[in-house]
Amino acid sequence: MEYDPGGPGPRLRIPYPLSAEVVEEHIRTRIADPAMTDDAERTKGADELIGVLRTYLK
Repeated sequence: MEYDPGGPGPRLRIPYPLSAEVVEEHIRTRIADPAMTDDAERTKGADELIGVLRTYLK
């Protein structure tokens, strides 16, 4: 199964399992890691993920 964001320009096809694994790993290592003590780094990780989601889920 592939995700096609549509819209103008070339279509990017992303396999769902790969996308889910990448998003999960990002959340675990850049946002939800209990070892993280710096809120600024946690916020940066969240902002990165939000940017990616906005790009691909238009």
